[in-house]
Amino acid sequence: MQGGWRACGPRLWLRHVDKRVKVKTRRQEHRGWLLSVDPVSIHGKVEPELDAFLHTVR
Repeated sequence: MQGGWRACGPRLWLRHVDKRVKVKTRRQEHRGWLLSVDPVSIHGKVEPELDAFLHTVR
C-alpha cells in the first residue's frame, strides 16, 4: 500500500521517525526502527538490528 504511504505526506512520516515500525510489502514484512525518511524519493530507512545493539549497550 505504497499509495497510502505517499498520501500521508512528510509531516506524518516524521512522526514515525525514531519509533518501531512494521512495514509490509507485496512479498515481505519488515520490522525495526524507522531512522529517517526522504520526502523527495518517498523512502524510509528501517533498521532491524537496532534492538540487538541497544540491548548490548545497556
